Amino acid sequence: MPSTCSQLLPPYQDWKQNLALMGEARLRYQESGAQTDKAAFDEALEHAKEAQREYHQQAYEVLIDYESKELCQVEALIIQYIDRLLVGSREVRARIGITQGQITRFDVSSSRSTSLDEVLSFVSYFRELQWLYCNNTQISKRPDKLPDLLIYINIQNTPAARDSAMCRQLSLFKEVYPIARVVY
Repeated sequence: MPSTCSQLLPPYQDWKQNLALMGEARLRYQESGAQTDKAAFDEALEHAKEAQREYHQQAYEVLIDYESKELCQVEALIIQYIDRLLVGSREVRARIGITQGQITRFDVSSSRSTSLDEVLSFVSYFRELQWLYCNNTQISKRPDKLPDLLIYINIQNTPAARDSAMCRQLSLFKEVYPIARVVY
């Protein structure tokens, strides 16, 4: 099992190389307007998209050892970044639950961190996240994007829970995901 990001480097470099080639093709097409240059740009764009998909796919497939459990590398990197954000509040880390290499539970309840709104902006990267606990914190907004598998959100005793716009957003979330439970 790899313990570094070295497995992600080749797909990342391929993606970046394809982006550069796409940029060159775009400039040629913008300068010439020729259909052959447009076709070359379209092809370069597709290659760049495919390289990006490959990179993101591998980022979720590569498992590393995280606190004696296997966790996909991209989520481990995000958790490490989140931990750094939370250190200012003397909290060592967010409490997480891991199932089959993916984060399924994310708990920052009772955190005194002032960085929680930024921390929560990363939850959409936890593709298997089902339970999100932010109660008794100072969060003031919900993340822009919530994972599709989310079935439980707790924002009780937060400024966000008292915000009528936030409550409307969460009501809409419950309409889209009727099995989800939202506590506010």
